[in-house]
Amino acid sequence: GNYAGDDNSPTNAVIIGYRAGRVINGENTVAVGYDALKAATESDNTAVGAYALQALVDGTNNTALGIAAGYRIDKGDNSTFLGYYAGYNATGSRNTFVGMEAGKGTTSSAPYSSGQQNIAIGYQAFYRFSTGGSNVAIGMQALSANNVSGHKNIAIGLSPAFSLTSGTDNIAIGSNALAYTTTATDNIAIGQYTSHRTGQYNAASHVITMGKFSGYYNQGNNNIFMGYYSGHGNSANAHSPGVNNVGIGYQS
Repeated sequence: GNYAGDDNSPTNAVIIGYRAGRVINGENTVAVGYDALKAATESDNTAVGAYALQALVDGTNNTALGIAAGYRIDKGDNSTFLGYYAGYNATGSRNTFVGMEAGKGTTSSAPYSSGQQNIAIGYQAFYRFSTGGSNVAIGMQALSANNVSGHKNIAIGLSPAFSLTSGTDNIAIGSNALAYTTTATDNIAIGQYTSHRTGQYNAASHVITMGKFSGYYNQGNNNIFMGYYSGHGNSANAHSPGVNNVGIGYQS
């Protein structure tokens, strides 16, 4: 295409598309698509799709496949973006985002979404993160709240930890687990709708819930509920604020 790789003489490179890889000066590079890798000067990057890695200048060992995948990253290294708009605003290093708008990011000005060492797999997983790092989000809209800055969270399933922003060290596995929690820390919720409304009134921390609907309304700290409907609570009294409780077994 016009202006493809026209400013330098890269080696072992594949460059196809208008302005693709225009200033590449290194080697082992693939740029395919309109403006793909148009600003990069370093080697060992792969961009396939219109605007993929279009802002990258100094980074190496990045892979972007999909329209506007890795659109904003300029100096990051060792990241993978697969899918339409995957990692669009992401500028950190060592991120892996797979799926349409996975790890898209939320901030619209530099340094954009600078979090590092995150993994997001699924449609809009980790969708609107900002500075959060070392998080794992697997599943549709897992850990997808606006401006996620928390670290070391794990969310697996359909929309788990959907509202989590600055909370850290939480584990949510199952559809809508820990869905209302925003700033709490050190929680484990395993099962469909476990600790679903935890955090709606209080940032409950150090809570373990396992089993469908267990700890559903819990707002208290230091609770353990294991079993179907265990520690379910109710919507009265500020959604069950009790603390230091243990419930094991069906509807305990």
